[in-house]
Amino acid sequence: MRVLAGPGTGKTFCIIEKAKKLINKDRISYKNICIITLTNSARNEIRKRLEESGIESNELPYVNTLHGLGMGILIKNISCAGLKIGFRPISNLIQKIIVKDVSEDLKCKKIILSFKERKKYLNVIMQIKSLAGVPYHIQKSINQKKCLKEFQRSYSDNLEFYNCIDFPEEISRAIELINSNFEIKSKIHERTKNLLVDEFQDLSPLEQKFVYQICGDSSRLSIFGDDDQSIYESFRFASPDGIINFKSIYPNTIDFPISICRRCSQKIIEKAMLCIKNNEKRIIKNDLIPFNKTKSGFFIIFQKRSKKEEIEWISNKILELIRNGFQYKDLLILFPDGKIAKDYIEKMEDVKIPLKIQLKIDHTFETECCTQLLATLR
Repeated sequence: MRVLAGPGTGKTFCIIEKAKKLINKDRISYKNICIITLTNSARNEIRKRLEESGIESNELPYVNTLHGLGMGILIKNISCAGLKIGFRPISNLIQKIIVKDVSEDLKCKKIILSFKERKKYLNVIMQIKSLAGVPYHIQKSINQKKCLKEFQRSYSDNLEFYNCIDFPEEISRAIELINSNFEIKSKIHERTKNLLVDEFQDLSPLEQKFVYQICGDSSRLSIFGDDDQSIYESFRFASPDGIINFKSIYPNTIDFPISICRRCSQKIIEKAMLCIKNNEKRIIKNDLIPFNKTKSGFFIIFQKRSKKEEIEWISNKILELIRNGFQYKDLLILFPDGKIAKDYIEKMEDVKIPLKIQLKIDHTFETECCTQLLATLR
């Protein structure tokens, strides 16, 4: 089953209802239901909503991210996977440290890399490991191919030194384990007999392959997503082709397009569709329809010359809205991550704007300085 759900059309609601139907109507044991999410927050949200729907906490289906599932498989089968005791998934900070070590190693071979080049080669390695191919600019350059080969070798050696594995390696090792061990494969297939996968358009080719490997019964595989919402192609190597071409892998797939949007006004939808319709490759489906056609609203796209000007504009705009009768609780500001938000938060606190901050704040042992110290001691 392929559920094509646009933004605000109730995709998570569909996942919850599908799980409830399997348990309450089809009498499927919760032990044979597996729900895969893209992020930890989505995992927590689905678990919470399943409990709120009346399912007992000790009878919840297995809900986890793809990487959480992969790590669980490897931890339970360390020796079979050829891993050392105490191995751990790599964090972004540890990866930065490893890349610095790689750079020092390459200096001994008279290969000097700038920060930008180190970042580029790491990105290429992640792309290759994710089965997303080798960029053309690398393929056509003999010198860059040589540098990449040396970078890969040193990166692999340093991962082993730190007893770490990166995210793509977690998945690829789990796939190898499933394919090489019938007993492990049987146990996983029993657990994932009914498999529901969220945000399928944002999975890399490697992650899609993992889904196909863990699927216990392809006739009970349900994917949820929307090719028009794939936003991770550049840095997570997501492949919307996976959801677009799903029927070529499973020809008997039933489609359920959902197009009534409860989130956005007509104007927002119209602007979005003007962009989306330029995509050369997409699943042809009905346009989004606003649930409430009378819902009004407007949006402004603006560009400031500096971060300082932008912060000033936002602070002044908030104060203006409050003077015009809005309440602070009516306003929401979104950031890609907590580090970017720091200067904005300081300015708003200076002008006495009350904040309810829900950004992840790193504790002492998660800071870059402390992480580097711990890595060095290890």
